[in-house]
Amino acid sequence: MTTLRSIVLILAAGALLAAVAPARALGATAQVVDNGQFFSPDAVSRANRRLADVERQTGRSLRVETYAEIPADLRAAYSPDQRARFFADWAQQRARAVKLTGAMVLVCREPANISVEVGRQTVESGAFTLADRDRLLKPMAQAFREKRFDDGLIGAVETWATTVSKGRSGAPDASAAAAGAASGA
Repeated sequence: MTTLRSIVLILAAGALLAAVAPARALGATAQVVDNGQFFSPDAVSRANRRLADVERQTGRSLRVETYAEIPADLRAAYSPDQRARFFADWAQQRARAVKLTGAMVLVCREPANISVEVGRQTVESGAFTLADRDRLLKPMAQAFREKRFDDGLIGAVETWATTVSKGRSGAPDASAAAAGAASGA
């Protein structure tokens, strides 16, 4: 009887994992990770719901990560005269780390910076171009300068969602290699 009970428990656990794993895998890329505490919980929740919907519909992800400051392990690599390159490299590294298929927005409070990296295949497919990246970044940076962080977040998410959902052709990125970077703050 103990063996039968063990088998049933193992099967039940496997079924539960199978049901939960896709949701976790989905949430691992398309989301707002607000380590820098820029946004209200409501704005993060709204943005995450919208991003998850777009990822389900299109297979493409936008991830927004915020930081209060450059992490200790990266500080030695930062140089004000190489600011744009540093933040672009950091955003690309984060995109690769989470196997992102789309675009990464990396926000840092000190030094103030917003970087947007778009995956090469996303750009090449026309799903989200470098011009689209600029359309996302400019109003977000303006809202941030005015301390309207929630508005900047929601506006960026909507720009991503409406652009990527237009049904432009092309498969999602197979890698997180970036085609281009833009920074603002």
